[in-house]
Amino acid sequence: MIDRIEILITRATIIDLKATVNYNTKECIINDETYSVTDEFLKELKDLLYGWTNEYGNSNKIDREEFFINVISTNDTTTYHGKGNYPLNYSRLRELLGEVYGK
Repeated sequence: MIDRIEILITRATIIDLKATVNYNTKECIINDETYSVTDEFLKELKDLLYGWTNEYGNSNKIDREEFFINVISTNDTTTYHGKGNYPLNYSRLRELLGEVYGK
């Protein structure tokens, strides 16, 4: 069972998005603001990450978006990372998080 998901998205040295999604309290803290989220949001977030590989590689190009995601469960932590290379549904992840805080 997932306890929380931590998401950090950067571009160069600038933090674009920092989020912690707590599955127990149904809260999402994005860039230091707390939002309530629905069961549907939590399910879609989990489903989006299903099937991702742990590493998508690093692009050497300047200003490529880089993501770090930790899925923390009771007995395990799974980490995902990529810079300039993303899973096919990565844009939906960005959209889903944007729906929470209005971006």
